[in-house]
Amino acid sequence: MTKVPSRTSMSSGSSGPRPSNNRVRIQEPAAVATQLTRPRRRQSMTQTPPQPISHSQAANDSTEALENHSVCLKTVKDLECDLHKVETERDRLLRENETLRQQLSQAQDAQSVGHTWEDIQRAVHGAQEALNTCHQQLITCMTNAANTGVPSATLPGSTAGPDSMWANQDEGLGVLNPQMFFDV
Repeated sequence: MTKVPSRTSMSSGSSGPRPSNNRVRIQEPAAVATQLTRPRRRQSMTQTPPQPISHSQAANDSTEALENHSVCLKTVKDLECDLHKVETERDRLLRENETLRQQLSQAQDAQSVGHTWEDIQRAVHGAQEALNTCHQQLITCMTNAANTGVPSATLPGSTAGPDSMWANQDEGLGVLNPQMFFDV
């Protein structure tokens, strides 16, 4: 097995005196590529030169970057799933809202019809009361006419005295019921 020279032994071997700032440094390929794309800046003597990236540090950085990327992808997938759920729920609520609007409209229509029916019932009841009042006035008028000496024989359809004639006719008229006019 051959021994590979270490970095320090490679940089310490020299072919003559060199200035200390011209040392050869061996760097990982990722670090070299980064340095090649960046313009070089002069460093002052007080600044410390950047340390070379070790192989294990580069591997750790790559692993960490992959893990971060993986976490980001999972987060994006989770967010897409959540978005889909929210959109589905929104669509369901919109459909439910439309159904409720239709039901409200139908209820308002039914209420309007109910009010109309109530108005009709009140009108019929008023007409019934007016008819009953007229009937009572007619009875009173006929009674007064009979009491004033008008012979009962002159009244049409009379075979007996005035009281029996009006009693028969009153039984036929009776009190009107509004349900006679409407099939409830």
